[in-house]
Amino acid sequence: SGILEDNIKAVLDKYELDGIFFDYEYPIEDEYWETYNSFIVSLDETLGDKYKIGIAVAGWDLGQDKQARIIVLMTYDLWDNKGNHATYTHAIEDIIKCRFAGYDMSKVDLGLPFYARPTTGEGYWYAYNNYAEYIDESGLYFDSEITGLTFSFNTQTLIKEKTQLAIASGLGGVMVWHYGCDTPSGSGNSL
Repeated sequence: SGILEDNIKAVLDKYELDGIFFDYEYPIEDEYWETYNSFIVSLDETLGDKYKIGIAVAGWDLGQDKQARIIVLMTYDLWDNKGNHATYTHAIEDIIKCRFAGYDMSKVDLGLPFYARPTTGEGYWYAYNNYAEYIDESGLYFDSEITGLTFSFNTQTLIKEKTQLAIASGLGGVMVWHYGCDTPSGSGNSL
């Protein structure tokens, strides 16, 4: 209707912000993507070049309009057949999907998880900073006391490799979910 778009612009103007970012996860149905895309295009017309628009998407559900100005690939909460969370292979696959779909890769950011998920895919999220000194070189931690599950973290090495992949692939950057899960930068094991 234009009302939401105008209200968003008013907030951005009032607080002198750089733009707006949407983390509308997994519209999935085509009709939801169509509505979402129409809104993003309408918002883009309302905001013009003065403001940035960003959206978070999953590589397995690329349905957004290419007019979105910044796209964050949520390449996490995915497992390989061994139960490893958010692997390097997942990052490569999502980058290839975006390139194949014709997105401007300089406007794509690769999402990096600073948290773990259990190898079973169950609904637990463990912050890296609480377990950094206990994970093994593969990024695994067995929680014998609380859940009895093994958790898969991205290690310092894997985060570095994914960052290098983003640069080599011509991506605009990386996005971390989220910095509060990291250890202090001088700790020696900061991601």
